[in-house]
Amino acid sequence: MNPAGVGSALRPILARKEREAAELRCAAATLWAAAAVAPPTRGFIASLQPGSVIAEMKRRSPSGGTLRVELDCADTARGYAAAGAAALSVLTDGPDFGGSLADLVAARESATIPVLRKDFVVDAVQVAEARVAGADAVLLIVAVLDRAGVETCLAAADRCAIDAVVEVHTAAETAIAVSARARCIGINNRDLATLHSDTDTFSRLRSLIPSGVVCIAESGMRD
Repeated sequence: MNPAGVGSALRPILARKEREAAELRCAAATLWAAAAVAPPTRGFIASLQPGSVIAEMKRRSPSGGTLRVELDCADTARGYAAAGAAALSVLTDGPDFGGSLADLVAARESATIPVLRKDFVVDAVQVAEARVAGADAVLLIVAVLDRAGVETCLAAADRCAIDAVVEVHTAAETAIAVSARARCIGINNRDLATLHSDTDTFSRLRSLIPSGVVCIAESGMRD
């Protein structure tokens, strides 16, 4: 884990995630065994084309406060799919975002499009946990994981046949994602150190990513 890559508001969350991952490691053998026999995923990366929209479900956040406390993930998933979303992103952190893996399950069971588990992954065992819960993809944040952590979690994703979106915000983070051979890179317009958004971030970093890698513009969109 690389807590220096995020701002002070997120460091307590990462510390909690480390404790959660430590608990999960106690059941790691069971999780990896279940991930190995989980049904096929829906192909998150394959679902994305130029102009695709990934529609997100989030009840609240440390930066945005309360958003949709009464969010019904099943109904929302159906609505997003009907409106033409290519895939779904579901916040699964509970204490700070009001989400859960049950939200991910509800969304995936209610729509046929792929679902990304959006959370703070700090350990490879969380990748297995996501696969067992039914996620089609996981988010790996370079600002949270160091270079070795990114490579380890990408290997874990390959091991259990789940797609990974590697999130970057700077040129240095982009270089890490590219060198790790990420197949899908999400360029976050929001700086996790300051929580400030700048939609020009995508255009600055896009040219650093080789052709053939799927790129996602994340955060900062208002309409």
